[in-house]
Amino acid sequence: MELTPLRNLIEKRLAARGVKTGELSKRFLFLGAGIRLCCPLAFKTSATAVMERKRLKLRYHSRGKDKVTNRHVSPQKLIYSRGNWYLAAYCHTRKNLRTLALERMSDIVPQEMECTEIDEKELQEYFTSSFGVFAGQPEQQALLIFSKESARWVAEECRHPNQQSQWLADGTYELRLPYADQRELVMEILRYGPDVKVVQPPSLKSTVQEKLELALRQYQKR
Repeated sequence: MELTPLRNLIEKRLAARGVKTGELSKRFLFLGAGIRLCCPLAFKTSATAVMERKRLKLRYHSRGKDKVTNRHVSPQKLIYSRGNWYLAAYCHTRKNLRTLALERMSDIVPQEMECTEIDEKELQEYFTSSFGVFAGQPEQQALLIFSKESARWVAEECRHPNQQSQWLADGTYELRLPYADQRELVMEILRYGPDVKVVQPPSLKSTVQEKLELALRQYQKR
């Protein structure tokens, strides 16, 4: 495991304080859901390229289009989001910033060419201005209303630094989220089923309604 040296360092420092070796793994339990397995070599190669500021050549399998393409990228950052690793990079093939899931990368070959450097402010705006891992400048804002029951959990969670929220008079909870791509947001909304209602925009509301209707049809008798 790539983080083993860090674990050994922590255990060494704990031992110096009289804490038994092995106590760390015994007393901390990490449970993950929806975690996708990432090849250790993909992580190591990507992390090395990020730190050494070198380009990468790779093959990338897009889930959405189920298509494999050859990419030439300048790694910018490694992103850990919801239990999974992503490479934030400038894609010379697509001529734009991209977020690549590490587990979808293969045939990764380090290059001697220096990375094309992207301004830090531009990176922050691109990768943090919208909800979810699908980055980019937010084009729309979602207005969601959560039921009184689900609100007790939702109100204590931060989904985006620029989210806006308030409790309504009837005990429900209003949440506004900026987003550039609705795919991840739709999946998040569907998690709550009847405990959330999409108010705006109409396009997001229509998509969620369609998904729920399709799901319901699977349980209806023919």
